[in-house]
Order: sequence, then structure tokens, then C-alpha cells
Amino acid sequence: MKAQNRLLELAHYNLWCDRRLYKACAEIPKETLHEDLKLYFRSIFGILNHNAIVAELWYSRIKGKPFARAHIHEEVGIGLVELAEVCERMDKVLCDYIKNTTKEKLAKVVEYQSTEGKKHAMDRESILFHLFNHQTHHRGQITAALEILGYDFEPLDYIAYLYEESRQG
Repeated sequence: MKAQNRLLELAHYNLWCDRRLYKACAEIPKETLHEDLKLYFRSIFGILNHNAIVAELWYSRIKGKPFARAHIHEEVGIGLVELAEVCERMDKVLCDYIKNTTKEKLAKVVEYQSTEGKKHAMDRESILFHLFNHQTHHRGQITAALEILGYDFEPLDYIAYLYEESRQG
């Protein structure tokens, strides 16, 4: 399978996972979403916020544009609904970007500065793969927290996505 097709599949999988995860989180009291559970970004909401912001950050780097937020720890919304809207928009932007780009553009190296101020360079394909892997990592932290707290959620496994896609296609 071509790299572009695989990236597009990962982008759609990312969107599918985020929709399922936000659906599960919508059933949880606000206090629980914001509770300090000693997670990497303290709370479930903190991790969701981090994933949304980091997607924006990497997309701005891919496009060669300045990052629109003051810093990567800025809260993107006052609540879960607003955060879900930001995440959904960003997931769709990434799907559209990959769908409408070329393999040559994906191979192009992007120079950027890390949040710590260090200069780096990486091709767009690797950046996107990193972004999707990074988001999967943090969704795993959230689902572990949901499990410990006793909340139900639909599986986010890639194979579950493939099974669902094959039934719909």
C-alpha cells in the first residue's frame, strides 16, 4: 500500500477513535474529566486538550505557518463540547490535507523549531505518522483512566476500526 494511502487510513482511524472517545467522555461528569488523576497532563480533559493542540501545532509546521496559540498548554475551550469541535475540525483538516497532497509533498522536509527552541527537520510523512502515533499513545492513557474509574467505552483498536469499516463499505 502506498504511504499516502496508509497515512490517509491512519487519519480516518484517528478521526474514528476521537469520535468514540469524545462520545465516552460526554457521559462523564465534568468534575471527573478535570480531576487530577496524576496522568501526564493531570486529567482526562488535560490529555484531550493536549492532543487537540499538538495536532494544530504539527499542522502549522507542515504548512510552514506560525502556531496560532500562545503556547501548547493553552486550553482550547471552556468545555468538552468546544474541545470536541476543535478536535473534529483538526482531524478533518488532516484527512483533507493527506487526501489532497502528493507523495512529493509528503516527502518534502520541513524545518521547524521545537517548543524548547531547538531546530529540527523532518519530512511531512514522518511528521504525520508521529502525530497519529502520539495521539494513539495519549488515547491509551485516557482509556486506561476510564477503565480504572469504571466507565464504559467502545474499543479503539485498529482492528475494530477495520471491522467496522468493512461492514459499512
